[in-house]
Amino acid sequence: MSDAAPENPPGRIVVHLVHGTWAANAPWTQAGSHFRRRLEERLRDLGIGAEIEFTSPQWGSRNRHLARLAGAEELRAEVAKSASEGVRQVLIGHSHGGSVCVLACKDADPGVARGIRGVVCLSTPFLVFRRAPYLRWMYLSCWVAWWMVAMIAAGVVVGESLPAALLSLPVPAGFAVFLAWVQRRGYRDPAPISAPASLPVPALLIRCPGDEASGVLGASLCAERILVLAAAKVASAWAWMNRHRLVYLLAAVTLGIVVGAAMLASYALSGSLEPLKWPVIVLAVLFATVLVVPLLVGWPLRALLYWSSYGFDVATRGAFLDVSAETTPPGRWSVHTIFPRPAESGGPGLAHREPYENDEAIDTIAEWVSGGIGGAPPRCPDR
Repeated sequence: MSDAAPENPPGRIVVHLVHGTWAANAPWTQAGSHFRRRLEERLRDLGIGAEIEFTSPQWGSRNRHLARLAGAEELRAEVAKSASEGVRQVLIGHSHGGSVCVLACKDADPGVARGIRGVVCLSTPFLVFRRAPYLRWMYLSCWVAWWMVAMIAAGVVVGESLPAALLSLPVPAGFAVFLAWVQRRGYRDPAPISAPASLPVPALLIRCPGDEASGVLGASLCAERILVLAAAKVASAWAWMNRHRLVYLLAAVTLGIVVGAAMLASYALSGSLEPLKWPVIVLAVLFATVLVVPLLVGWPLRALLYWSSYGFDVATRGAFLDVSAETTPPGRWSVHTIFPRPAESGGPGLAHREPYENDEAIDTIAEWVSGGIGGAPPRCPDR
């Protein structure tokens, strides 16, 4: 990188600092913070003589994708309010604050986007959504398993098949109501809510190895991949049978097995078939261990993982969407990796917070921003 200070036209530079999830009014975004002082000092050292103004836009900060989408709308309004001739704006977001910045630029009015000279994301997980029709079979299998359990439980209580079947009907009825709600309230088009394939402005990503937030997302993705793979295999087999006209026969046989097994188990457990009581119990335990338990927990476990990692609305409204959290989104990005400082050396002790407290990261942002203030696209400095 040349030592000569870049030529930059007079005017004002507005730096929007966007906090992450559960971090409204984050200290690093406030006046007097180390991040703001260091960034301004480095920009001055690099020859930026224009007035530098910092803002700290607030958004809902909840771990919900709807909150992030609403935050993107609010940030676009903030950018539009600051936009005028000669004003150059930079967006810097930490964690899902980076997601808000990216989503804001993705759908920004071209006139507003021209005033943004760059986006910087600090430890940001980029959510990418896609339709996953095979997930329907995971939900269908889970529903059948829970219906079987409901019929067995009802049979043990009432001891008769017809009342037991009637008592178990709320399970499929509740499932049907949920499906209707999901279809009405679900994310029908994944494209508008996903991280974009490319941005209309230059973008820099600062990330740190050992990021505990990324570790949690990675663990949830590994568990969720197993469930999705199983669902995909079931869907593949179902599609093959459908092509060969076997699906209706299989559905009839499966329903007969489910109802028959549930009634037989309920009779045996209620004492009506005393000689078969223990063989049926052993077979039921084996059947439950091998098949029913995985189906019972598959859908709820996936929903729990999505709720904890991505937000309640992704776990419910996005029931038929496959979600991944990428370390870098699709498209061309400048990426700079820093290494966390140990807590005993003054580091934060948490890698997820490191980028806004690390001098190397702040200096990298300053050099990257200063390279594009004069009009040329900023680039990640060589180190």
